[in-house]
Amino acid sequence: MKAPLRKRSEIGFDMTPMIDIVFQLIIFFLVASHFTNQENAMEVELPSAEKANEIQADEISRLTLSIPREGELFVGMKSITNSELSELLKKEGKRQLEKNEPFQLRIRAGRLVPFSGIEPVLLEAAKAGIADVQFAVMEE
Repeated sequence: MKAPLRKRSEIGFDMTPMIDIVFQLIIFFLVASHFTNQENAMEVELPSAEKANEIQADEISRLTLSIPREGELFVGMKSITNSELSELLKKEGKRQLEKNEPFQLRIRAGRLVPFSGIEPVLLEAAKAGIADVQFAVMEE
């Protein structure tokens, strides 16, 4: 004797699309956070200061330059030479004048880097017409 067929009347949710979307969001945020933290990826022992301003999350175009030791220049994790820095600052200074956009140079110099290691960067910034230069420090 054949058993009678029953029709399922239960309503269920297929969770597969939701799981796919959650994994895609996780990947997106991991990649996005990697790119936003890349400017601070270079390990630099910053000097301390009695008073420091918080980093503002505004729409100013910035270039972060790391100087962990005298004679070493990094943009993100990429090592650059003085001539490459000069060209980069000239290009940014020119873009700032053409588009009338504010531009800021942030210098993350190591605590033990003497001024003679920072002075050429400041001179190149002045030649390029970049007036907004900030130094990253750790507040005491």
